[in-house]
Amino acid sequence: MIRFLICCFILEAFPVRAAVPTAPPRFIFSPAGNGSRKTISFVMNLPSNAEVSSWRFEIRTQGVNDAPGKLIKLFSGDGLPPRKITWDGNDTQNRVVQDGTYFYSLSLKTPAGNQAAITPSPVIVDRVPPSISASVSPSIFSPNGLKP
Repeated sequence: MIRFLICCFILEAFPVRAAVPTAPPRFIFSPAGNGSRKTISFVMNLPSNAEVSSWRFEIRTQGVNDAPGKLIKLFSGDGLPPRKITWDGNDTQNRVVQDGTYFYSLSLKTPAGNQAAITPSPVIVDRVPPSISASVSPSIFSPNGLKP
């Protein structure tokens, strides 16, 4: 009896590259605020022929000494990531996050086990409306110079 062992392997000639554009230069939004930017969307730019077995899009606090920050929100799945991911400013327990700077990143894994990731980039949460005040001095005046 002759047996043949047939084995499969995946050869990747081109690495997968991931990009999340930052246009505007700074991502700022105001979840649960009275402004018009209550959510923020991240658009994924992947080559049309990209082979991805799994992906993770993380939002974290700032890390310290090369250690990753605390995980705030995770989007993940198998296959290609969605073209757009929208964050409403809620954390993993569905609570609105505090004002501050957070960092988003995307990592991809190919069927051969290779990984690609983007450098964490900032997104700013700002729910505090600006305060304004006005004053007039003197409080009473006459436009024609007459005294009141």
